[in-house]
This record gives sequence, structure tokens and C-alpha cells, in this order.
Amino acid sequence: MTVKATVAVGLCLGLGLVATRCRFHLSFGKLLRLAMLIAVTLWLVELAVLWTTCRQPLCGANWTGGEPGPVPSQWDPVLGKMSPLVVASLPGSGSEILEHLFANSTDFLYVRLPMEETGAAEMDPFLDACEWKGSDAQQGRYRLVQGWLQSLVHGTKLHLQNVPMHPGTRGDTTGDNPGGSPDKKRKTRRKVSSADRRYRENVERNADEVHQLRRHLASYPNARVVLSLSSGAWTLKLPFIQGVLGASTRTMLVVRDPRAWVHSLLFNSKPSLYSLSNMPRRLTSLFQRDAAEACSPPSAYAVEFERHKRYFSSSSKNVVALLAHLWLANTEAAMRVNGRLSAATYLLLKFEDIINRPEEAAEKVYTFLGFPLPPAVLNRILFTTSTNLFHLPFEGEVSPSNLHVWRDRMSQQDISTIEDICWSVMAQLGYSRVTS
Repeated sequence: MTVKATVAVGLCLGLGLVATRCRFHLSFGKLLRLAMLIAVTLWLVELAVLWTTCRQPLCGANWTGGEPGPVPSQWDPVLGKMSPLVVASLPGSGSEILEHLFANSTDFLYVRLPMEETGAAEMDPFLDACEWKGSDAQQGRYRLVQGWLQSLVHGTKLHLQNVPMHPGTRGDTTGDNPGGSPDKKRKTRRKVSSADRRYRENVERNADEVHQLRRHLASYPNARVVLSLSSGAWTLKLPFIQGVLGASTRTMLVVRDPRAWVHSLLFNSKPSLYSLSNMPRRLTSLFQRDAAEACSPPSAYAVEFERHKRYFSSSSKNVVALLAHLWLANTEAAMRVNGRLSAATYLLLKFEDIINRPEEAAEKVYTFLGFPLPPAVLNRILFTTSTNLFHLPFEGEVSPSNLHVWRDRMSQQDISTIEDICWSVMAQLGYSRVTS
């Protein structure tokens, strides 16, 4: 209707100008100037009407006498900016690729924490079977963890300033055995020197990342915080995190095909991530402790882990089946616990979707956050997933061409074992079987 009305007004004005030219014998130049004068007059009238009636900020300017516009649902009044995003996953699930959606962006501050940083000494950095609820935050439980999370998100600048930047040494142990032989002392010295060098390299790398975060935050103080938690202990604690950081906090859980996850832990590097993470000790601690010893209160122990204790206590267990039970227990519990969150504040994302359909996955994430997907971000994620530039720790490059490398490197028996154990949840997530 607006278009038709505009066309009608234009025709009427045109006919009026033609009639005026014929009646007063005006030249075409004068008629054109008259038309321009009418157009400018109408534009000034429209501007005056907008100036007196507009009640919303326009182009960042605050109109005097106007009422403030509606507060967006993702606006955090405590932070004075958009609410944060918290990402959780099991180690080895590939959540690191999300860095290419948020890093080097003026809208986001991407903070990825190492697996060892959990804010609580009682939590196993790899995996924890205790589920924390939003009511735990309201009742004041786990105060140290609450303060740690609030420092990361609400006081990011101060938190980064307090991060130590000078690498120290891990101590010299060569003098612990003064009566040892010279050869043993030299070997011990070489081992300590190598370990200390790796330690220094890690600290220097972390210090460089902290420097970059400080510079980014200084340039863009209102950037939205994206907190990526590498520790698998947080997969059952997203409701608690939302209770601590605010109801508008966005949470995301990244899951991966159990066959690829088991392959990444056991077969994709030497030494394997299974050995480097000391998984036998972790699993013993996870499954052999009772609920009262593992969690406080005992009712917080996820029932899904209780079901799989029987397999761990059996004498016929093998490593592949044990890890499959571990993936099933954690993923099943995470889907139950986090499924209670509102769909507007919780997103479940499959790692394979990011690799196979990066444009669709990126659109899904940015729509969930209420942002349009910038073309630069889309180009970066497309380039990353199609050129083997993305590397997972202990796994190497990942792309659509080698996403299912586990099919060739794992035996059919191992694949069938994982599918038989995990199929109930695999089917819900949309994965398909490759064995009959």
C-alpha cells in the first residue's frame, strides 16, 4: 500500500507540474527548479516531523526528551553490556574450533582456559560426575568457584591483570640424591632441564595469550566475553554457571561422535591422550568412590555414572568399552541436566556439523547469540575447515576429508562395541551406524 500511495502521489505531482507549465508558460528549466524546491521542502518537513515524534535513539544519538528504548533480552545490566557465552565439552571433543568464530572480533573477547583451570581443587580437570544446579548458586554453595567465575566474566580486566606473567622454574631436583653416581646425576639434570624448558615454553605461550587479551580488552572494553572451558568437569554444571553469572548467560555444549572421541584418546597420537591424561587413575577415582565421597551433597552424583559402575567393577572390561561407557554416561547426563535450561539460553552443537556444514553451524551460533553473521567470520570458518588449517591438540589437522579417519584405523570389533554401548544417545544426536 505504501508503494502504491507513493506512485499515486508522484503521478499527481507530475500532472500538476505539467498543468502549471501549460497554464503559466514556464520553461522546462524553471519547472525543474520548482520540482527540486518542492522536494527539498518535503524533505525538511519530514525531518521536522521525525525530530518531534521520534522516541528511540538513532545512530547512537540520544534525543532529548525521549524515553529509552526497550532493553534487549541478552543485555546484562550488571555488566553493562551483552551477556557472556560459556562453552563446555569433554576434552578431545573439538570445541577449540569455535575460536575461529570469535577470535579477533571487535564484538567478542574469546577466553579459553586450560584444562587444569577449574577454580576448585576437588574437581577432576578431565571429567567430574557431580551435577551442580542453579539453586546451588542461590544457596551460596561453592563460593570459591562462584568468585572465580565472576572474576573471569564480571571483572575480566582485573582478572587478566592479576595473572602472573613471569615464568619461574619448577625447581632443581639434582641435589636430592648427593650420593648418586655422576652418570645418574647427568641424566637427572637432563630430564629436569627438558621438563623445565617445556614448562617455560607453556608459561610464555600463556603469557603471550594474556597480553593479547589485555590489548583486545583495552581496545574494545564492551566486547562480549566468550568463556571456553577446556575441562570436562563443567559439562554437568552449566545451570550452576548460569545461576552465578545471570539468567541471560548463554551456554553451549559441544559433543562429538563417540567413535571419533575414543579414537582421539587411544589411537591418534603417541603417546596417547589416554596415557598422558593418566586416565586409568582418573577412572578409578571416578567409578570406585561412592556418591558421598565424590560429591557434596551426595545427591549431586549423576545417576548415569552410577549405572556404569557395574561394568567398571567387572573383570572382563577393555579400554575401548570403558571409554564408550564414559562417553555415554557423561553425554546422557549432560543432555538431561542441561536440557532443563531454556532453549533461548542453551545450545547443543555437534563438532561434525561445524566441519561438514560450517556456514550453517556458524549461522546457528550467531543466531543463538542474537548477532548477524559477519562475512569476515564466515570466510574465516570456511577457509579453516576446507584447508586443513585447524589442528586439534594431540590429534593434528581436522577437515571433512579426514573427519572419519577412525573408520580405517579402528577395528570393526571396536567400532561395533562403541556403537552397541552408545547407540541410544547416538541416535538422539543424529549419528548413524557403520556396522550391522
